Amino acid sequence: MKNWALAGILTVFLGGCYSLPAALSGGNSETVKNLDAQTLCVAYYGSIRHDLPTQHVVEEINRRGLLNKDEWTFVRMQRIYTGMRTCGVYASLGAPDTQSPTKDAIEETPAPPDRIQLIYQKWSRTWKTIVTIENGFVTHFTDP
Repeated sequence: MKNWALAGILTVFLGGCYSLPAALSGGNSETVKNLDAQTLCVAYYGSIRHDLPTQHVVEEINRRGLLNKDEWTFVRMQRIYTGMRTCGVYASLGAPDTQSPTKDAIEETPAPPDRIQLIYQKWSRTWKTIVTIENGFVTHFTDP
């Protein structure tokens, strides 16, 4: 009975965490394969933050080629750099508090945004990291 109660509490706690999709709390490799790229990269950060196994997430990120060797080095230090791909930002910093996509021009056909601004606010509203991503790569970021 005690184990079931603990499992229920952990499921609610981890399921409610934005940095870790509820489906990943079991670490199922088939579940990981079905995640979109952004969710997968955020899941890596969430797994590290909650001290959960990352094997399946890392394998899937590598299988898809979402991070290269240099990016993994920075991700493991939870740092970002200019030129890093979007997955590296999500894997290093998790899901942003705010995400603002923008387009340079109005197009006839729907297309992904040209620029995304990610805002991470830690502890207090005065401490922010703002990351600008253009065409899938970090072009600028503030590092408080």
